[in-house]
Amino acid sequence: MDDDSLIKHRNQWMIKGIWIFLCLDIPLNLLLGDFKEVRGIILIAIPPLLFLTYLMRNNIFPKLTMTIISVLFISALFILNQIERHYINLFFLIMPPVFAASYRNWQNILLTTIGSAGVFSYFMLLEGENYFTQWKQTDLYYFLLCFLTYTCLKIYESKFTEGVRIQLKDELKRVNQLKTELHESKERYRAMVKQSSEGIYAFNPTTKRVVETNKRFCEMLGYKEQELLKLTLNDIILSDESIMDSNIGKVLNNNRYFVGETLYRRKDGTIITVEVGGSLVHFNNETVILANIRDITKQKEIERGLVDSEKKYRLIADNMTDFVTVLDLNGKILYASPSHENSMKIKVSNLEGGYPFKYIHPDDLETANKALSHMFINRASSQIEIRWRLENDWVNLEVRGKPVVEDNGDIQKFVVTSRNITERVKMEDQMKRTSARLEALISHMPYGILAEDKDHRLILVNHQFTEIFRAPHHSQKMLGMKSEDVPEAGRNIFREEELYKKRSKAILANRQTVLDEEWELLDGRMISRDAIPIFTNNEFDGFLWQFKDITNQKKMEQELREASFIDGLTKISNRRLFDETIATEWGRCSRTSKHLTLIMIDIDRFKNYNDTYGHQRGDECLIKVAQTIKETIRRPSDVVCRYGGEEFAVILPETHQEGGMRIAEKIRAQVEALKIPHATSSVGKFVTCSFGVATLIPSPFSTPEEIIRMADKALYSSKNKGRNCVDYYDI
Repeated sequence: MDDDSLIKHRNQWMIKGIWIFLCLDIPLNLLLGDFKEVRGIILIAIPPLLFLTYLMRNNIFPKLTMTIISVLFISALFILNQIERHYINLFFLIMPPVFAASYRNWQNILLTTIGSAGVFSYFMLLEGENYFTQWKQTDLYYFLLCFLTYTCLKIYESKFTEGVRIQLKDELKRVNQLKTELHESKERYRAMVKQSSEGIYAFNPTTKRVVETNKRFCEMLGYKEQELLKLTLNDIILSDESIMDSNIGKVLNNNRYFVGETLYRRKDGTIITVEVGGSLVHFNNETVILANIRDITKQKEIERGLVDSEKKYRLIADNMTDFVTVLDLNGKILYASPSHENSMKIKVSNLEGGYPFKYIHPDDLETANKALSHMFINRASSQIEIRWRLENDWVNLEVRGKPVVEDNGDIQKFVVTSRNITERVKMEDQMKRTSARLEALISHMPYGILAEDKDHRLILVNHQFTEIFRAPHHSQKMLGMKSEDVPEAGRNIFREEELYKKRSKAILANRQTVLDEEWELLDGRMISRDAIPIFTNNEFDGFLWQFKDITNQKKMEQELREASFIDGLTKISNRRLFDETIATEWGRCSRTSKHLTLIMIDIDRFKNYNDTYGHQRGDECLIKVAQTIKETIRRPSDVVCRYGGEEFAVILPETHQEGGMRIAEKIRAQVEALKIPHATSSVGKFVTCSFGVATLIPSPFSTPEEIIRMADKALYSSKNKGRNCVDYYDI
C-alpha cells in the first residue's frame, strides 16, 4: 500500500472513530445532566466533522484532511483543558501523537507532538501546583470511553492489516512465480531458437553486423558461431546494397514482417538460395532485426525441373485423344487439352478460366462435387462417371482425377483425365444381358483384367492377364474357381507375396477403390494394379482387378535418375553423386569404425593449357585424364567424380592412408604417361596433376566437410611443393 492510499485509509479510520466517540459521548453527558457541555460539543465538533466527512467521501485533499484532523485533536485538547483548568486531562495529551503515528507521516507526527507538548506546557505554567487535585469521576468515564474507542479501532485495523499482509504475501508469491515462469519462458524460447530447424540470426540494422545466431544458421553457411559474429550482411548476402537497405527500411519504418528470396554465400564460396523473413525485435537492450532463413536451393532446382516436366507433359497432353484438364482448388479450369475441340466441339478458350460444372448433367453434380472433396480431403485419386453435355445431347465420360501434392502436404491443383465412354456404357448395358459381349470387350483392353463375384469366384480373366503373369493359357478353366484355388502356376510370383495377399484381403474386405498400386514380381518386372468394386443396383456384386506392366516405364525413370549423376563431358560421376556418396560412406564408416580416404586431384596449370590450346583441346584433355583415373581405380566400391572444372575426387571406403597414397601415386604416373603436351606448364612438358590425400575414421559428431577440408589442404600443400606430386594431410 503506497503513502497516499495509507493516508486515505487512516482518514476514514479516524473520522469513523470521531463519529463513534461523539455518538457515545453525547448520550453520556446527557445522562450526567451536563446539557451545557452537550450543546458546546454539538456547536464546536459537528460542523468541522461534517466538512471532514465531505472531504473524505469525495476523496478530496487527503493530506489536508489528515492535517485538519490533527489540528482538531489538538484544539479539542486545548478547549477541554481550558474548560477544566484545575487539572490537565493527561490521557488526552498522548492521543494526538498516537493517532498521528498510524499515518506513518513524520510531518503529521511532529505536528501533533509539538501541539500536545505545547498544550501541556501552557497549562503546566498556567495552573502550577493545582494540577491533578480536582479529578472527577466523569474523567474516568472519558478515559474509558476514549480507550474503548481506540481499542476497537486498533482491533479493526489489525484485522484489516492482517488481510492486507496476507494479500501482499500472496501477491509477492505470485510475482515471484511469474518471474520464474518468465525466466523459464525466455530460456525455452532461446533454446527453441538455438535448436530450430530453420536458420535464425539477428543483426544490427545500422551496422548490419550479426549479433546472434543459432546452430542451424551456422550449418547452412558453414561458419562457426564466433566467425559469423564478426561478419556483416555484406559478407554473406549477394544482393545490391540499395535493395538490402530498402528491405531493412521497410522493417524499421513500418515495423512489419518482411519476406523475400535472396542469395547467400557460404564459407566455401558456394551460393545458396534462401527464403528470408525479418521482423523488428528488442534484444539485449538494443533494437535488432530478427531474420529466419530457409534453404530453398533444392526446391528451386525442383521447381525448374517441374517447369521442364510440365512442358513435356503439356506436349503429351496436347496430343492425347483423352481429355486432360487442370483445375485449381476452386474447380476453375486452368488448362484444357486440344482434344476437347476435336471430340467435344468446345473451344479451349471457352473452357479455360471457366468452371466445368455447367457442362455436367444436373443429376451428376453431387457425384462430381464428392469426388473433388475426396481428392482434397484424402489427398488421393478419384474416379467417377458423369454425363457431359455435347451440343444438344449427353455423352458419358469416365473421369479420373488426381491431386498434385507438394512436399509440405498442400494440394497445388488437380489433374483430371476424361475419356468418352458413351459407347462403353452402352456396351455395359448389353453386358448385363450377355456375358459374351463383356468378354469380347474385356479381352481387347490393353490391361490385364481379372473379375470376381461377391463370393470371390473368378468370372472373367482376359488374355492380357495371362500374358502379364505368364500363367497357362487356360483362363477358361479358372472361371468359377475361388482366387485362393487358382493353380500354383499363376500364383506366388510377387516379391512380397505375403504382403500382396494381405493387402488384397484388406481391399476385398473394405471394398476399396484402389488405383495405381505398384508391385514387383520375382522376375524383376513392375506391375501397376487397380482395384474397382462392382456395384449392381447399388449392391456390391464383385471386384474388377486391372493390371498393367509398367516395367519399361520404371526402367526409363531409373535411367533418367542415373543420368542425372553423370558428368556430361567426361562421362564419369558428377559433383551431385560425389555429395551423396561421401555422405553415405561417411555414415557407413562411422558406424563400422572403418577408415575413409579421399583423394583430391587438380590438373596443373590447366588455365594456361586452355589459353594455349583452346577449350576444345582442353575438353579432350579433361576426358583423357578422367578416363585414366577411372581405369586406374579397380574396386567396385571406389568412386571417381568430377569435382569441379579441372578438379577430380576419388572416394576410397575402408582404405588406409598408405593405400590412398599408393593409388594416388599410381594415378599420377598414369596421367603423366599420357604425355599430353603442355608447352606453357611450369611443371614439365606434359600435362601433370597434383594430389591431396586425407584419411580418417569418421565420427558421428562431425561431417564429411571435415575430410574434404583436409584433402583440400593436402592438395594445396602438394602445389606448394612444386606440383606433379602427392601429399597427404598430416594430423
